[in-house]
Amino acid sequence: MTYQIYKANGGTYSRKPFKTHFGSWTKVVNEIGNLSGRQQKYSRDELFDEIQRLWEHFGRQPTYQEMDEHGEISGYCYATRFGSGGKSSWTNAIYAFCEDRKSEAALTPIPFSEPLSSLLIPKEPKKVEFPVITPNTESVTIIVHKTSRQVPKKLRWRVFARDTFMCQGCGRSPAKHGVALEADHITAWTNGGETIF
Repeated sequence: MTYQIYKANGGTYSRKPFKTHFGSWTKVVNEIGNLSGRQQKYSRDELFDEIQRLWEHFGRQPTYQEMDEHGEISGYCYATRFGSGGKSSWTNAIYAFCEDRKSEAALTPIPFSEPLSSLLIPKEPKKVEFPVITPNTESVTIIVHKTSRQVPKKLRWRVFARDTFMCQGCGRSPAKHGVALEADHITAWTNGGETIF
């Protein structure tokens, strides 16, 4: 809730009494269990996705200053959302992020929902003028997926955290070598692999 919304809905007090008693409008709104206008700008998921983006980029936990320098959302926004402001509130934001990413929901795969009409159905084979040896095509394997091909952000986080932010192929990390990590299927999705931890 913003101060303007408060005034538009019949609020009679100026900002001064709120600042005197609580310190800021944000603290007033937090006291009644709501979010200030600045805090409402980003959803909790958007805030956590930005922390994850920078954590993956650096291969370690980003600092408050790095959120300001490299992030799309400032450290101050996190500090006001997860506390009364300051660096201790940034610590609260990191704890909340880690709890969110460690939740069991992170391991729940996204169900596959692609319609059958989008599957590629082979057309009639083209006629050629020279002999072609073809394998026996009497049996066709149809793969029915239970999960979506896309790796959800929370699952991606769990995989990187499990692997200590190191590439399992070459052993390099963003923190030491500046590489970008990728999360992929052990068995290719097109060969029947599922998007699971």
